[in-house]
Amino acid sequence: MHRNLRVLLNCIIIYLALFLLKRMTTKEYRGRYAIIARMLGTINESGIEGISKTSIMYKSFLSYAQLKEYLSFLLEKGLIDKFPQQTEASGNEKSLYKITEKGLRLLQISLEIEGLIGAG
Repeated sequence: MHRNLRVLLNCIIIYLALFLLKRMTTKEYRGRYAIIARMLGTINESGIEGISKTSIMYKSFLSYAQLKEYLSFLLEKGLIDKFPQQTEASGNEKSLYKITEKGLRLLQISLEIEGLIGAG
């Protein structure tokens, strides 16, 4: 693994652990990493078919503005991929999203952290 990626993943692990510990003691809004983990979980659950923006938004409990921001971030960081699909009925193009190997690694790390500290 590249050194920069390892450093980034270690920072994310520490941040997630601190966030989840804080979450156990207070009821606050979801933080950035909790939203990212939820989105990655939702996209992963869609399987090989992929998932639409609308489904991600509803299943991850996001506003449209949040959805746009986080999808852009996840795509930029290589955690998900976007696949254009032609719809038969209208002929319009619709995109489906799938999790990448890098995204799966981050999701697994976040699930391990939740398991270790008992958050859920």
